[in-house]
Amino acid sequence: MWRASLSSCQKIASATTRAPRRATNIRSYSEAPKGNQAWDLPKQPPRNKGSIFFKLLGLSVVGVTGVTGYAWYDSTFRHLVEDNVPYTRAIFDDFFSFLPFPALSTPSEITPLKPLPSLSDISLPTIPKSLNPFESKEVSQEPPPSLIRSKPKPLLPIVPAPEVEKPVASTPIKEELEQKKKEEEMKRKEEERKALELKREEEKRSKEAEKKRQEMQKLDAKARAQRAFEGREAEKAAENAAIESILKTSLKEAGTAVQMALEELKSTVSVTKDHSSLLKEAMAASDKSGEEQQAKWEAVTKMNVTRQKAIEASNQGTDNA
Repeated sequence: MWRASLSSCQKIASATTRAPRRATNIRSYSEAPKGNQAWDLPKQPPRNKGSIFFKLLGLSVVGVTGVTGYAWYDSTFRHLVEDNVPYTRAIFDDFFSFLPFPALSTPSEITPLKPLPSLSDISLPTIPKSLNPFESKEVSQEPPPSLIRSKPKPLLPIVPAPEVEKPVASTPIKEELEQKKKEEEMKRKEEERKALELKREEEKRSKEAEKKRQEMQKLDAKARAQRAFEGREAEKAAENAAIESILKTSLKEAGTAVQMALEELKSTVSVTKDHSSLLKEAMAASDKSGEEQQAKWEAVTKMNVTRQKAIEASNQGTDNA
């Protein structure tokens, strides 16, 4: 009886301590799909769009706060942010004015480090001359009788350790650092001077090359202008020579034509005089016989024809002239 009650109590305890199973989305066998019907999947809960906005807002607030705090702490980071992000200088000035104490803005506020002490000021520990471990030990108990009866073996000779020499004090570290700093500064100045000299030489060479190039351009332009001027002068001289030859030829031809016209005019005048004299003679011989008068008038008629031809030739020569 006692055993039965004990086993029943154990079953009850194990049933109470067992974790309950989740009974979500459980369907009975009676609700199973028939044939080729598929199971109906549970609908997904709608997404909350406001959570994305709040996440972005939280990240933005955390980022801006972190950048502002670090800019307040580190002046170099603050200057970097002010140079790269517009309108942050005024915001930082207004915001940092309300803080209880200002951030470290200049390197002068940082406490300088103390210089290291020289080796001569450091006290080194004394090293014992002998490193025998048996000298510092004290026998607290008596050895066993087995060790007393047997003869002890002789120990190896103990060689004392060499004395450690104290290093000689060298130049102080501060002086060495200052010397190195001076050497680096002199080296940097020398490099800057050399770079400046090289830059000046390059600028001088470039200026000389530019000056030579400009002079060459001026000489080329002057030579081109001279050649163009000479070409124009040669063309003008050729034109003038051609005009002169044309004028000479024209004057010569005109002189010849005038000379011919004058000669024709002279011949016309002489023919006219002869015609007038013959006409007078014919008029005066009116009392003579008919044959003589007829001969006179025939001579007058022929002279008139000759006079007309001379006048036409004279007019033609005048037109040609």
